[in-house]
Amino acid sequence: MLICKMTYRTQTSARGGRFARLLGAALALSALLPAAAAADSGPSLSVPVSTVRSGNGRVYVALYDGNNWLKPGRFVALRLVKARQGTVVATFNSVRPGRYSVAVFHDENNNGTVDRNLLGFPSEGFGFSRRSPMRIPSFGETSFDVAGSSTMPVLLRY
Repeated sequence: MLICKMTYRTQTSARGGRFARLLGAALALSALLPAAAAADSGPSLSVPVSTVRSGNGRVYVALYDGNNWLKPGRFVALRLVKARQGTVVATFNSVRPGRYSVAVFHDENNNGTVDRNLLGFPSEGFGFSRRSPMRIPSFGETSFDVAGSSTMPVLLRY
């Protein structure tokens, strides 16, 4: 291929060679764009979070894989949604097919942390996909498969 390029360059003028290089670069970029668009067109995951008790603060919705379940900062994706009494929805676009869990907390005082009471339980709303026990659940208890666009509701507990 290098030989062909060298031969082509010797047969064109300097102005024509520049045009050919620009055209080649444009074609190369256009060949990459459909691949990038296809990579971004994966399934979406909608997470309706219900029983939000107030409009104060934000609702943190984190999507985890099994290797990093509840490890601080090791989520696959995070959405921050302005709190509103009732139900709020977080949407994750272009989710790779796989097994995931969702962890949610309502940061009512907007300090960026899960506040705890004297017994160590969260004093702000929290919840997980599939179930919300009064303890930290395992990944297996809360995990679900994403193969196509889907919805995983979460119920907050206070």
